[in-house]
Amino acid sequence: ALQTKGLLKLGEELRDHTVRQRFMDMIHGSFDQMWSELLSHFPLKVFNNGMMRVLRAKDAQAKANAKAKEKYRRIVGEDLIKHQFVVKCLQNELELRKSTNTLGYMQQLQTWVNNYTWEKYEDVEDEQTSQRRITRKL
Repeated sequence: ALQTKGLLKLGEELRDHTVRQRFMDMIHGSFDQMWSELLSHFPLKVFNNGMMRVLRAKDAQAKANAKAKEKYRRIVGEDLIKHQFVVKCLQNELELRKSTNTLGYMQQLQTWVNNYTWEKYEDVEDEQTSQRRITRKL
């Protein structure tokens, strides 16, 4: 299947197999692109009881984001799959907070990264789906 998608070229023997650049790009990403993607999903500010709180700096290269960026680099490195997992968990958290009207209590970016907060929202999507299902005891 990977060969038909153009990601690999299989040879006669194992040493003749060729991994294409498209496949490498799928599993190995540029950290700066991953950081920008994370920030594109992470809210800039939230409102709680009529008060505004700033969660992160708007510019991805801002000094205010520097500590969180370095910590995220140590956690994710160039691992695109790990990064995609973090972004998916962030999306789960945002959906849950919007549906429960608790977006105003979201952590600042640096705290969110330092505490590995995304790990708490790994299975939230599955729980929301299962709660919508109607079941009856017989």
